[in-house]
Amino acid sequence: HHPVSAASNSAIRHGALWYRRHIGVATVGLVAAAAITLSTAVFVRSLKDQRDRAVSAEREAGRQRDRAIQAQQDATRQRDAAETSRQIAEAINQFLADCVRVAESESPRDATTMKEVVSLIERRATGTLKPNPLVQAGVMQAIAGMRDADRYVSAASGLLRRALEINTRILGREAPQTLRTRQLYQSMRARLGGVKREDCERELREVLEIQTRLFGAESQDTLATTVSLAAMLDRERAPEAEELLRRALRGYDAQNNPLSVARMQ
Repeated sequence: HHPVSAASNSAIRHGALWYRRHIGVATVGLVAAAAITLSTAVFVRSLKDQRDRAVSAEREAGRQRDRAIQAQQDATRQRDAAETSRQIAEAINQFLADCVRVAESESPRDATTMKEVVSLIERRATGTLKPNPLVQAGVMQAIAGMRDADRYVSAASGLLRRALEINTRILGREAPQTLRTRQLYQSMRARLGGVKREDCERELREVLEIQTRLFGAESQDTLATTVSLAAMLDRERAPEAEELLRRALRGYDAQNNPLSVARMQ
């Protein structure tokens, strides 16, 4: 007789034997476990998707909030700029009216000439308006118009150049008032002898590009520069000048601005 050798079954062996004896129950259990695992995976994935959507929604809400704040700040800046422009315009008008009254009181004749008024305005603008440079620039621009009406183009151009220097220094190159002064200056400068019209045209095209980008193709300033550029082109570029005038006319028509349309025609 030989001794009996025996060893206990491993856990895997016990599991295999149990599976064979209870195959139905084991199959159901495995299917249930697989279903639970799959359901858990789907649930976890759903939670992750919901979290991602929530994060995306929060980010979008933040972007919208930032855009709203930026829009509010832009509106505030525009309102402040409009108010500043109104105050400057009122100060310019008041200064000019005061100068007219002073000229009338100082004139030895019954009727004050325009030349006397313009000379007085120019003298006072150089001195008394130094503490208010933007008002000074606006008055210089007004005097330039008067000088141009008297056909003193060189003097008018010099006044506009000084006004442009002030506006550029204080307001910046792309400020609306700076661009308007720049447009007037280049249009005036092109009429001077010894000045290359090509330089003036290049400056006007740059002004037009900036105004179109900042204010749109149909803003009053953009349309005025469009007309000025068309007037500067020589006869060899008549087709381009005509297209510019048509573009400006369409812009004025869109605004129902009969005064501007009549002036162009």
